[in-house]
Amino acid sequence: MEINYIKLSLAIFIAVTLSTLTTDVIEVYFAKKAAEEIINVTVKELKRSTIELNKKINIPTLNINKEINELMNKRKERANKSLKKEIEKIQSIRAIRKTNNDTCKFWNDEYIKRKSEYNEVMKNSACKRAANY
Repeated sequence: MEINYIKLSLAIFIAVTLSTLTTDVIEVYFAKKAAEEIINVTVKELKRSTIELNKKINIPTLNINKEINELMNKRKERANKSLKKEIEKIQSIRAIRKTNNDTCKFWNDEYIKRKSEYNEVMKNSACKRAANY
């Protein structure tokens, strides 16, 4: 039996090349997995150490939504207080007008019953006050 050295060389070359490629692919795969694991561990460690550091130096965490809600609530409270003051002012003015009108009507009725100078002066004073307020 004769050995064909060209075919043998070609077979050995292909076998070595395929085994090298397979080894390289496997090495790259495991290297990638190891790198991912290192990155994950590093990220977890950084997060943990950042939290511990923040606890040690008491850095307050920012809660923007909470701050916005607090500002909105303060603005609502101020607006409500202002509105309540305006309502109280209007109610006060209405009460004063009603009192003045009632007083004017009373002295007008008194003047109609008894046409005295005193009743006329009181009627004129009360009705002038009611008309001007």
